[in-house]
Amino acid sequence: MSVGQFVTVAMVSWLPRAYGAWAVFSGLLQLAYAVRRGRRSGTQWGMLSSGARSALAGVLVSSEAMGAVYFVIAGCWWAVGGFRHKRTETS
Repeated sequence: MSVGQFVTVAMVSWLPRAYGAWAVFSGLLQLAYAVRRGRRSGTQWGMLSSGARSALAGVLVSSEAMGAVYFVIAGCWWAVGGFRHKRTETS
């Protein structure tokens, strides 16, 4: 294995873990901010949900196979929700 190939493999295997760590960190910050803000102006359900999903996605992305499963499930969930919302708007 050449040095260039070694560096490429190291970068590619490191990238999902870095992304996962960032997602966990930002999700936890978002959760903390939602709780703090919720005390003053009511519960921030959207922000709580988003922070929890981000933290969960970060944990799952750190193990690449589980991250792919999470994003497939989340994509299907959002697509079905969008179709339901669109159907209720037209009726």
